[in-house]
Amino acid sequence: MGDNFLQLLNRSITAGWLILAVLCIRLCFRRIPKWANCLLWGVVAFRLVCPFSIESRFSMLPSTEPIKSSTIVEGEIQDYIPSIDSRLTIIQNTINPMLAESFAYPEADSAAPFQVGLNVAGLVWAWGMILLIVCAMGSAVRLHRLVREAVCVRDNIYICDAVRSPFILGIARPRIYLSSALSEGEMDYIIAHESAHLKRKDHWCKALGYLLLCIYWFNPWCWIAYSLFCKDIELACDEKAAKAMTFQERKEYSKVLLSCAGQRKLIMVCPLAFGEVGVRERVKSVLNYRKPTLWIVIAAIAACAILAICFLTNPTKEYQIRITIPAGSTELFCYSDEEISPKGNTITFYAGEGLGDTEIKLLAVEVREENAYDEPVYLTPGMPVKMEVEKGAWFKIGVNVQNPTDESKDVYVSVGNVEVRIASSEEAQAQSTSAGQKTKHLTSMQH
Repeated sequence: MGDNFLQLLNRSITAGWLILAVLCIRLCFRRIPKWANCLLWGVVAFRLVCPFSIESRFSMLPSTEPIKSSTIVEGEIQDYIPSIDSRLTIIQNTINPMLAESFAYPEADSAAPFQVGLNVAGLVWAWGMILLIVCAMGSAVRLHRLVREAVCVRDNIYICDAVRSPFILGIARPRIYLSSALSEGEMDYIIAHESAHLKRKDHWCKALGYLLLCIYWFNPWCWIAYSLFCKDIELACDEKAAKAMTFQERKEYSKVLLSCAGQRKLIMVCPLAFGEVGVRERVKSVLNYRKPTLWIVIAAIAACAILAICFLTNPTKEYQIRITIPAGSTELFCYSDEEISPKGNTITFYAGEGLGDTEIKLLAVEVREENAYDEPVYLTPGMPVKMEVEKGAWFKIGVNVQNPTDESKDVYVSVGNVEVRIASSEEAQAQSTSAGQKTKHLTSMQH
């Protein structure tokens, strides 16, 4: 339960960055068509639903796993020590030591504090989700009882004396329920609006939105997103209805909106109520409707595409490859214990912690051409170096660093878009010996 909740929490935090981006777009581009806002929320829903994503250098997400339940120390996994991965050094250096101190526990203890807290949080989450679903089901039952005496006018349109604000009820077989107090002219406007909802499949979209809210109820950003989504689907339908109306018809449409407002208790459970949310804003939008220009439509589509590229893709994973320089080392190159394999045909290297200007070199472990990687390249801090390599091959990273001191020291090389594995101790020792002999041979040849 705890591990599942942690995965859900990380996905929720990741989606929170996307929700924040959508809010910024809505604020900066208020003139874009309302249907574009619905597409933006669709991107958010996809991020919350989809359990996987491709890596991309265009991704703007800090991390896909913001909260980690384990860390790697000296090549071994130390469980139940949470850490924050935000790509912001200041935040990580401030928060992570506090987390490590707070959740550290003696090995003799039967349970880790973080794991216990995670399991408790998972149980609270499950009960909260069940409660919201039960509430929705109870409200649906009450609504069905409310309209059990409704009379069918035509097709899927029903009239009921108990209905105060028109709404759509049902998923597989949706029905439009109207108040018997409405005039024929008012009914025409409402039916046009609700029919637009059905054509757009908004009754399915809102049900999915509420289900996602039930799952991610602990995230306040999801509540904000759901509330704005409900408003945007209504604005989008109002916009579609206003296209074919004269100004006088839009005024009459607005009066119907105002007369049906007030049933706000239906917001969370009723799929689509005519006067449900944001009536004042909807009236202004209808009265001030202007057909969007082609450039605005293009900008809206571009905004959706850019948002999807930047937030539906995951950032490329970067690895800090540690290389230990033995005390008093006189070797020309020292190599990493980890082995890397490129996912493409190039590898980009960055100078990491403790590494200044130096030469780096690849030691072939599993390649077709063993002599293709003998030439070292120069690496400078802040200046990435790209090397062409064989896709799928395996290498060790070597650095030309001397250590005349009496203590060994660690330096790091940062690489991305690679797979990493740890070589067995026997294999590592054999390869290190071979690399050392080869280095000594090269040194003697140079002299």
